[in-house]
Amino acid sequence: MTVSRPSFLVIILALAHVVIAATVIWGIQQQYAQRSQQVGELRHTAQAEATDAAQLQREVEVLEHLLDGMRKEDPYVIELLARDRLGYRNPERLEVPPPRLPADDK
Repeated sequence: MTVSRPSFLVIILALAHVVIAATVIWGIQQQYAQRSQQVGELRHTAQAEATDAAQLQREVEVLEHLLDGMRKEDPYVIELLARDRLGYRNPERLEVPPPRLPADDK
């Protein structure tokens, strides 16, 4: 039994396949790296937008409470808005409304 040596053409084809496979794998790896970076940027953007949306939702809730207080003619809300409009409010100081006492039903 004789072992035949691979022909020159077979060796060239095998090397061509290896080179093509390496090139394809390298290209796929480059695309994967780019997509991973894009996904990271999109996640960062989505997180920032979610934070902005939550902040806006809190602002809407505050404004709804103020509007409700104005409709009910709540003296605390009216004073708070007047101080804010006249510039007598300290922006660094959080003003908490006084607790509401239950009305006496006498």
